[in-house]
Amino acid sequence: MKKLMTVLGLLLSITGTLCAQENDHAEMTTATYKGLSPDERLFTPWPYSFGIDYTITLDRSNKLRIELANGYDLHTFENIDSLLMIFLGDLKPLRDSLSDPMTVKRIDYLIDTSGHKKLRIRQYRPSGTSYLVDGDEPALLKIQQDTIYIMLVTRSKEGKTSRGLRYDRLCFFLNRYSELDAYIANGLNETVHSMLSDIKAPHHVYTCPFCYTINKPTIKSHLNYGNGLMLFNASVAFQNYRNEFVPSFTLNSGVILNRGSIRYIFRAYWEPLFFFSTNAQGQSQVFRNDWVGIGFQAVLPENPNGLKVALSFGWLAHSEGNYFNPKPVFRLSPFVWQHGPFHIGPALYFDRFFKDVTPSIRFSFLGF
Repeated sequence: MKKLMTVLGLLLSITGTLCAQENDHAEMTTATYKGLSPDERLFTPWPYSFGIDYTITLDRSNKLRIELANGYDLHTFENIDSLLMIFLGDLKPLRDSLSDPMTVKRIDYLIDTSGHKKLRIRQYRPSGTSYLVDGDEPALLKIQQDTIYIMLVTRSKEGKTSRGLRYDRLCFFLNRYSELDAYIANGLNETVHSMLSDIKAPHHVYTCPFCYTINKPTIKSHLNYGNGLMLFNASVAFQNYRNEFVPSFTLNSGVILNRGSIRYIFRAYWEPLFFFSTNAQGQSQVFRNDWVGIGFQAVLPENPNGLKVALSFGWLAHSEGNYFNPKPVFRLSPFVWQHGPFHIGPALYFDRFFKDVTPSIRFSFLGF
């Protein structure tokens, strides 16, 4: 009876509500990283090393998270089954130390830039004890999942790198670490290949040029960014100004700050507007009116589409054709509606503290 209850307890630990260390998307700061012990730093990626990760829902509440420098690095794991077999082969001599089914295990596996493999095992019994009470004798329950981290470190000058190093990592959250054998037998290669066939262009080309999204119910993508410079991006647009159809393009530069789940973008921009007319001789004329300004936008990377706060304020720096008079003239845009690279938003042209206000609707396409 006691053995039966123990088996039932283990089975319930598979299908019940399980706790894992999988909600750690908030990356540590550089100062926190430097405060870690040498052993911890060895198996911990440098802060802001991952541009995107994909969480794959497996069976029995198990999960796999693939953390990448950018979405293109998913090709690194096309032969994921072979990598896992190498890992299990290196782990095999140490399996006796993992025989206690009730301890919570964390296994870290690192392949460094020289191809050297390093392995660390930590396990503990939870401070509290859970039991299945159903019958004559209570049975121990294991509530927390085991975690396995397999990290590859390479040298690269391209993509999202930290100190010239590139980090990609597999994170398994399993009811029991030994269940990894079954996933190799069933084949994870096919899962990765299907992801590669379904990847789509990134939401924000200028902040993460290779952060591809995947539209699958069992796969969730999560964008991770550190603070940094937005050196350059460009968009093309058209708008109405009074009775004129006015095309333009915009060049932006700025900084990106991340606070929790929100990304704040501060930018400066230059936008020439082009007006077209015909003179008395029937010749076409083009008049360029240059605007410069500053802007602010708050972005939720995991929900990039919809209505967004996107405040921008500009002023007329160069005028031709007497389209804006009197001077100075200003422009204010409070928000935009966004779908992928397409943006639609209102704008107000005015002078002297909102006198002579002219409304406009602006359509733009973010090119790169």
